[in-house]
Amino acid sequence: MSSFLVYKDYAVKHINNYQEKIDFYLEIMDIEQEWLINSQLDNGSLPFRPLSNNKADIIPYFSTISAMSLLHNRTNDYSNQVIKYVEWMLGRLNTKDEDYFDVDGTMSNFHVELINNKLVEIPFKYDSVDSYTALFIALVDKVYINTNNSDFLLKNETNIIRVIHALLSTRNSNGLSYVSVGNKTQYTMDNVEVNYGLKSSVNLINNLMKVSTNKDELNDLRIQLESWLVENTKAIETYLWSSETNKFHVALDTKDQVIEFKSWDIFYPDAIAQLYPVVFGYIEPSSPKAKELYQLFNEEYDWEEFNFRNTGDFHWTVVVYIAALMQDTQKVEQYLKYYSKNLIYSHPYPIYNAEVAWIINTCETMIEYYEKEMNQVDPLKIFH
Repeated sequence: MSSFLVYKDYAVKHINNYQEKIDFYLEIMDIEQEWLINSQLDNGSLPFRPLSNNKADIIPYFSTISAMSLLHNRTNDYSNQVIKYVEWMLGRLNTKDEDYFDVDGTMSNFHVELINNKLVEIPFKYDSVDSYTALFIALVDKVYINTNNSDFLLKNETNIIRVIHALLSTRNSNGLSYVSVGNKTQYTMDNVEVNYGLKSSVNLINNLMKVSTNKDELNDLRIQLESWLVENTKAIETYLWSSETNKFHVALDTKDQVIEFKSWDIFYPDAIAQLYPVVFGYIEPSSPKAKELYQLFNEEYDWEEFNFRNTGDFHWTVVVYIAALMQDTQKVEQYLKYYSKNLIYSHPYPIYNAEVAWIINTCETMIEYYEKEMNQVDPLKIFH
């Protein structure tokens, strides 16, 4: 048999296997994106869970994560629905007078109720300012990257700048972010989200400057954001990482005292805080630090078997996304086979919008992984 035929048999066998994997993840992604889209309300908001008894809650932090996952355009393009959510949120930013701590541009949570076919919105207090604003800015940046829609940026420029200023209101003198003006706790999980959001903010400002006439204000903002990004990147390592224990601290408290990691068996916030820096790219999945923390987490939790949750707790599907980033393909597949068999069609509580979003992000990551594997086997694309 010629070497070409040997190569062909090898390539076709592996390509067919990879394509089967891709189809598995693509099917899950399509179902989950459809669930989110079908949950979207007429006003554009993305509820925590679909309307039940004509009522729902909107938590912008979770809705923003959900909207990001809808920008993976494999089968359907949901960009317009995502823009509708973004503009709904931008239209409901708190003014300084409306905010609990006199900060303009913050985002409240909402109770919504359908009364006589009209959605009534009742705001209630946000959980944080740093995470809400950082991830929302990252979403706006992703929308522009996906759509190249300059009109979208210009139309919403004023409100986008308000959100960025709200993020800047959480900047602490040590380089970390605190939750809000009213809660100056500095969490590891929040700070890696802020670090991610700062990178997106700089990119977003750069794109705005290409089309806006408001260049002086935008340049001043960019200088502030770039400066804070450098400080925040260093501060996370300096104040929130323990070189003695090789663990991330949970936080600094309001007096800048360390809230230490206590035990791996405290799932939230101790254990999950060790992996969150991987989620938002503060540490690379291939780094020794990420590998060690992921290994220690796995020694404590058989998460792929769905038995790490306490009764009544959430699924924390972000863990399977982390596994995908770590290229732990076997555990990802085991987890999603269980998920697709038992949960995907009914979406029983406590599944909610961001939990579904992390499933979608996992599928996108796995599809990208197997596409790369396929191209390594057949770089000239002769057989695929």
